Amino acid sequence: QRKVLDFFTSLGLPDWSICNGVGSAEGLGNSLEQSHVILAIDELKYLLQKTQIRGSVLLPMVTALFEQTSYQNETKNSSINLDNARLSLLANCTTETFDVLWDHEALAIGLVNRLLLVSNDKQDKVAWPKPPNKERLAALALVIKQQLSALPQHPLKITPDAYAVWGDWYKA
Repeated sequence: QRKVLDFFTSLGLPDWSICNGVGSAEGLGNSLEQSHVILAIDELKYLLQKTQIRGSVLLPMVTALFEQTSYQNETKNSSINLDNARLSLLANCTTETFDVLWDHEALAIGLVNRLLLVSNDKQDKVAWPKPPNKERLAALALVIKQQLSALPQHPLKITPDAYAVWGDWYKA
């Protein structure tokens, strides 16, 4: 996770910051008022535990920001009002934990459906790993920097072919 965060930091995107933990929707909202946020959670279970606190709106907020750039919640003592918010989540989790992690609320609101999951088989540790290919890394950095500098408007457009493929998959 540290290497991924270092990579994004090296892009020098002025409107993005890394938030290394969250305690509440209000706290995350404060970060999102300042900049777009990569929420970096070492263990996904930690985030889900925070969403289970009674009265917390963290789960609806995180879920909503996967599909839109605005979020609002008013209570007697606090207010969250976000426009043009961009939230990315980077978290780690073992397969065993992932299998038992999801409570009814997280499943019902559809958080798990919004995640892009990357899995890997456990491999032996490498004492002296080879450095990454600098040319490939620079090319990747350029593409990502261009994409994050010119964020698309919502909703995203979909090609007719992709629309058909998605429809077939969804009905299966």
